[in-house]
Amino acid sequence: MEKRAARTPWPVVLLIVLACTGLAVLLSYLITGAGSTQVGAAVPLGLRASLDVNVLDDGVIYYDGAMVGALDANGNLKWNYSAGINAKYDVSQDGVATWTDTSLSFIESATGATMYSGATTMPVLSATVGSRYAAAMLGTDETSAQLLIYELTGRQIDQVDLAGQIVMDFGFFSNGALLWVMTMDTSGSVPMSIITTYQPGRQTLGSVREIEEVVYRTLFQASQLRAVGTTYIKTYDYAGSEITSERKLVYGWYMEAVEENVSDPLMALVPVAQSDAMAQISDVKLIQGGTERLLRMPFPCDAIFCRAGTLYGFSDSAVMICRAGETRARAYQLPIVVDGVVGVTSANTAIVESAGELYTIALP
Repeated sequence: MEKRAARTPWPVVLLIVLACTGLAVLLSYLITGAGSTQVGAAVPLGLRASLDVNVLDDGVIYYDGAMVGALDANGNLKWNYSAGINAKYDVSQDGVATWTDTSLSFIESATGATMYSGATTMPVLSATVGSRYAAAMLGTDETSAQLLIYELTGRQIDQVDLAGQIVMDFGFFSNGALLWVMTMDTSGSVPMSIITTYQPGRQTLGSVREIEEVVYRTLFQASQLRAVGTTYIKTYDYAGSEITSERKLVYGWYMEAVEENVSDPLMALVPVAQSDAMAQISDVKLIQGGTERLLRMPFPCDAIFCRAGTLYGFSDSAVMICRAGETRARAYQLPIVVDGVVGVTSANTAIVESAGELYTIALP
């Protein structure tokens, strides 16, 4: 005879129902952040998520395989530029550089007007536009490259030979008047991180050589530069002398996000174990000036961003926001399931990916 399954006693059923109800109430409280402010609706941008898209001011810039275009906060086309097939681009607060293996162009980011477009004698590896100058790295690879510095009209005014060093990054600072280059020299027994500053067309200003740790990020503010490494954040003057009183120990933490183009940036660091592309972020150390805050995010985050002194964390169903001076992040439910996040614009909207399309969502 078949045995009848034993029934669960009704008191146990009641406890399970009450526990599930309490959990639902708690999750609802966390997602709303105990506040009434909500995020906006998801507004489609009309762009595929597979395109190369970045935040540009209050909208986005994208490359669709032939054209580089810019959309405003409402998704309206501001401008487009015929960049060619297999092109790449770099966007900064001052302009846009686009290039192929044999061509290079500088574009005004606000209007799309072409400041310069011409052919190159070597393959272009990367380029960037500042407010006064532009720079392009040319060569067959990052270990045998030359860095050419141009006026925005395309006239070459300087050249930096970087052969034998691995170029990590470069850009402009001090209102676009000065150039910095971060390289790594692996010819010795230990790797050496090198940050060199230049006055284009004139002279080398200073150099930082670091062998105690690997430097992976450079920040500039006022008359100082910060070298973010695997053990410390060190502060130097432009001549390369360390200001030891401002050294910060960050061993075990990785800088995941930082404000760009501000004099006192908000820096967000996460445990190294949570910095992997496949990992989620639950713990964040915020550093700004001489202050530090440790946060436990309400939900694990797939991506975090810093803008206007505020930390934004995103999961697939919620955005978590921690503003200046706050000690915890508030969570708000998103109107769609989010597969990825491009960034947060100057208009305080999130650019997100969902089901292969891009959307904007107004944030609280």
